[in-house]
Amino acid sequence: MRTRFIVTAPRVRVEFGVQASDLGVIPIAKHLEHPVFGVVESQADFLGNETQPGTLLAEQLTHGALPLEDFFRYATEIGSSLSQAHARGLTHGRLCTWGIVVTPAGAHVLRPAASPGGPVRAPYRSPEQVTGKEPDALSDIFSFGAILYEMASGQRAFSGNGVELNNAIVYGSPPPLSETPTHAAIYRIVAECLEKDRAQRRQRIQNAVIELKLVRQEWKRLPQPAIPPPESAPESSPEPSPATAADAAPSSKPEEKPIRELEPPAFSRRKRKSHRAFWIAVTLLILAIAAAGAFLYWSPQI
Repeated sequence: MRTRFIVTAPRVRVEFGVQASDLGVIPIAKHLEHPVFGVVESQADFLGNETQPGTLLAEQLTHGALPLEDFFRYATEIGSSLSQAHARGLTHGRLCTWGIVVTPAGAHVLRPAASPGGPVRAPYRSPEQVTGKEPDALSDIFSFGAILYEMASGQRAFSGNGVELNNAIVYGSPPPLSETPTHAAIYRIVAECLEKDRAQRRQRIQNAVIELKLVRQEWKRLPQPAIPPPESAPESSPEPSPATAADAAPSSKPEEKPIRELEPPAFSRRKRKSHRAFWIAVTLLILAIAAAGAFLYWSPQI
């Protein structure tokens, strides 16, 4: 029993062995006959000839890097498909974002005959393929690394045309991913897949899948940034109606305010000081008069 995908690609024109329509719908049912690539036998929704909606991964990447949750999901699904094929001694050899279909059930690698070649495939070739050698499992791992980089960054690992592109694949390296510690960990895996020296390149794609799962677990443990509430536009205050204006008019009843102790004003303090000086002067005058009277009384009369 076969699965039939309807792939929407509104802005691309792709060849799947035959000339495909660029009207937005590409039926590719007859290409899904590979024992591993493109056939989903464990999902009940995909049994039979039912039509399932999907988009090309290349089409999704035209909008930029994938969210990390989607990145980890698609990366492990693509890697697991390749691992199953390699375990059976199969090599894809034409892996690229144009040969991967994303459906509600996940990412599915199309069989090599259903994957496009030519210019759209060129940026995902391995160095040995650029130099004219036959692809093998290590070539698939290199292509897998190029796809991982593009899903994480939104940019192709290698760009250019013709000789420029070939030189970038054989001699160049994509810029590091350093936005977050998670991206740095992803780049380390990508760099091992993109090793030019085949002896230094990852030898088994399943190891990369396992490490990606571990990185995802560490990422899920990190505190996720809080999403700020949307800023509301300032509301323009409407002109008050007569009733509103009447309500807003000041009331004749004075507003009651809480009673609190107030500092005495400065002029009150000055007034108390002047009173105190006055009474001191009066007291001194009385004492002076009394002293004079006593002196006259007690002094001998002349």
